[in-house]
Amino acid sequence: MKKKTRRLVVLYSTFVLAIAFILYTVYDQHRVAVVKERITLPRLPASFQDFHILQVSDLHGTYFGKEQSRLAQAINSLDYDVIVFTGDMGKKESGTSAIFDLMKHIEKKRGMYWVDGHTKPQAMQRVGGLVTGKLTAFGIELERRGVTVLKEPVAIKRGHDAIWFTPQMSEGTFSLYTPKKTAATIQQFGGEQTFDEVHTYYTHLKKAYNQLKNKTDLKILLSHYPQTASRLSGNDHLPYDFIVAGHLHGGQYRIPGYGAPYVQALQEGAFPVQSHVKGLQTFSSTSQYVSAGLGGSGSLPFLNIRLWNTPEINLLTLSKKSD
Repeated sequence: MKKKTRRLVVLYSTFVLAIAFILYTVYDQHRVAVVKERITLPRLPASFQDFHILQVSDLHGTYFGKEQSRLAQAINSLDYDVIVFTGDMGKKESGTSAIFDLMKHIEKKRGMYWVDGHTKPQAMQRVGGLVTGKLTAFGIELERRGVTVLKEPVAIKRGHDAIWFTPQMSEGTFSLYTPKKTAATIQQFGGEQTFDEVHTYYTHLKKAYNQLKNKTDLKILLSHYPQTASRLSGNDHLPYDFIVAGHLHGGQYRIPGYGAPYVQALQEGAFPVQSHVKGLQTFSSTSQYVSAGLGGSGSLPFLNIRLWNTPEINLLTLSKKSD
């Protein structure tokens, strides 16, 4: 009798814990945390002290309340100078409503910047995987609503000072996409029109890159994909002071008190370095902040959930000196 009672207690306790875990997971999926981080950048101009960047990343078409009311409320409650959307905001080509509902309810319409991730809809037109420099219908609509699609470096000025937001640029990319025009390269690019569009865009981008490389202004890379020290080594990239990225979802599935046990995109195997998964890291003279973002992704719908990983937006405050 005692064994049967103990078995019933164990089964009942397991059932209660399972229900509690499910309820908490559902609750946690639909709330938004505001994560604040102070970023020390020694080269920051004094006029940009306490400059606030609000990062919104990896929404994946997720809704937070009717017409994004909870997410918009969290954004509108914050004091920021610019808001940056760092990719994977939708989940399919036609899935724009979650994005535009959010844009509609953001009260501060100035200083909004967008970079694409790998999921659709995308703002930059691609032909055969090649970026043409033109905007898609979605990108045009974003800009109509006040969002700047970051096709090229953009300066933010205060008096005589400037900081630059840049898309991903490298000399390797320029050499790949600006070859001499021959029958072989035209065929490789899928036709003469595509060749001309891609070549023109990357030639323009290379010019902007060379001009910016010679400037001493502070440079901030907005990228969906986190960078690594090895990728940025050498003279192939701009000397970025700061990188704002997403993509990794904080591992999506996390262990309380530890973090993400595995992140395929990092290629670090089991139990990766947790500062590479989310948050602030520094390599060489560059700081990088990786947001855990808002949504999730998976090959099957039920894999889209986040475990012990509250959706977040990130308020990044730039400072010349550490506190």
